[in-house]
Amino acid sequence: MVWTPLMTAASIGDLDGVRTYIGFLGEQESHGWTALILAARGNHLECLRELFAERKLVDNEKKTALMHAASAGHVEIVEALSDEQGLEDMYGWTALMYATRKGNISCLNLLRDEATKRSRLPHLGVGAGATALIIAASYGHTAALDILGAAETSICDVDGHDIEWYAVSQDAQEFLEKVDAGLTLRPESNVEGISRDTLLPPPLPPPSKEPSQGSSKASAPKKHATTLLEAIKEDDRLAFREFVRQRQPAQDECDENGMTPLMHAARLGRDFYVQYLRPDGLRKRDKEGWTALMHAVDANQQSTMMLLLGECDIPINGEPIQSYATSRNCALASTLSGLLSRNKGLTLPDKLSGYTATYRMSSDQHEEKWYAYDRYPHNHLIQKFTFNDLDAYTRAAERIPRLERFRHENILGYSEVAFSESDSAVYYVLDFYAGTLKDQIDDRFKAKETFSDDEIWRFIYYIAKGLDFLEEKGRIVHRNLTPSSIYVDKFWRFCIGEMTIARHLDGGQNLMSRCGNDELYHAPELLNKESCDNKIDVWSLGVMAYYMCAGDLPFKNVVEVLNSNPPMLVNRNEGLIRLIMRMLARDPEERPKPFDIVDEIEDSGNISPDM
Repeated sequence: MVWTPLMTAASIGDLDGVRTYIGFLGEQESHGWTALILAARGNHLECLRELFAERKLVDNEKKTALMHAASAGHVEIVEALSDEQGLEDMYGWTALMYATRKGNISCLNLLRDEATKRSRLPHLGVGAGATALIIAASYGHTAALDILGAAETSICDVDGHDIEWYAVSQDAQEFLEKVDAGLTLRPESNVEGISRDTLLPPPLPPPSKEPSQGSSKASAPKKHATTLLEAIKEDDRLAFREFVRQRQPAQDECDENGMTPLMHAARLGRDFYVQYLRPDGLRKRDKEGWTALMHAVDANQQSTMMLLLGECDIPINGEPIQSYATSRNCALASTLSGLLSRNKGLTLPDKLSGYTATYRMSSDQHEEKWYAYDRYPHNHLIQKFTFNDLDAYTRAAERIPRLERFRHENILGYSEVAFSESDSAVYYVLDFYAGTLKDQIDDRFKAKETFSDDEIWRFIYYIAKGLDFLEEKGRIVHRNLTPSSIYVDKFWRFCIGEMTIARHLDGGQNLMSRCGNDELYHAPELLNKESCDNKIDVWSLGVMAYYMCAGDLPFKNVVEVLNSNPPMLVNRNEGLIRLIMRMLARDPEERPKPFDIVDEIEDSGNISPDM
């Protein structure tokens, strides 16, 4: 998407403009850059402070605003964004590594907590498993030795190359002289047991040889929470997931003050739980009449507020929520005012008069996503697609009867579909989802957790059931299954979304046109523009399941997709490995059909048919 006015203002340091256009907060342009990232790149500290709600949003390479600032050497920005320390981009690089590469020595002391971290992939001329000091050696930044030498001198990359090897290869004489003068290299003294595989960790940590039924994160045994409220207060994600999967009535578990689990999570600023409790928890009130958003504002939980703006129209003590935020000296008060001043609600077609849309969650040139509720009230998402020409609008309107047939627990449900000739727009009312598979992958990455075999079996089972349903409904092919198009409902079931792009397959119809840019999830025959069927969706399911198992995609680029076989999975259930590798068979005829996948998993006993 093009730059928003907020991005433009942030990039040039226009503080008044940032405050004026704060309603565009959270939006990203084609590189994934946010207004915060642009302010960080431009060294505009005052603008940056107005945009703190965008902290930890990442660009297309998973780079944070802190990484951009560190690369540019903006010391005050680096200091202001300390909350983003410890995050890694898609290559496993940290802000410290980017600062070191550019020789921004003044930033290194601020980022020393990231020392000893190693990259996952080769990047910018430096091998996988590299530390910041190895990067310094590669680029000849001698001053980094004084800051990082004690912590990182003995660490080698995955090929066994140490800082001296990199310095020699780059003819960094001054660096070598300083090493010889004052440092003793001990590459043989790496931590015992570290191998090439452990030096090259995937985006998700590698699975253990005996995968647990939950997190693989190493920790001392502990007693898990016995209630949902305990799980939230104790930050016990494993117990929380199990409570949700068991379909316990989360929002009925209130404390003596009528506070729901969502309200507790909001007050504590625990965004992980807030995201997954929103579908049922929004717009509920405690005994004082407070909502989850009110609790987040009262506790000054900035990022949490952004997840709860569907409640922004509910007044607190008779005054708008933004006025209360101002009276509480809430750091996000001006942001709330700006956001809500631009969200006056969405005018809906008469067919959808039973819904009220209160907050625009995202928008681009042709699509808007709004939070909405009905009269009961149940929570929904409304997608509005606007078309530039009549033909495209007509084609979309013709698909409405087909979309309304998609009623299945593993398909993101369309409650209603309507169209408006006056503005050439189509409106889709969807179930309000808890998140996407991409959100789950990101959560695991940040928490250094893996998916268990049990979770991956469930994922494959749920999506295969959805694909089998589409086959039964008339040979429907999705064409763009990716982690962003797989949604998670309130019971932690996976379901297929973005059904507006699906195609009907009429006896040999050629599906040569691709949807989306996620080519690493596309089957070879789709990339080659060959005749396709629903086996292309089975391939995409296999890619995602492989990613959940290994923590990395099976193919690094399109050339590998077209010409290579994926590396064999290890340290996973043998039946799971066999199934995933069959889904990734290069010959579509060798891939199982969705029905066969469902049948095989049920027969294996790895999941109950009634799940």
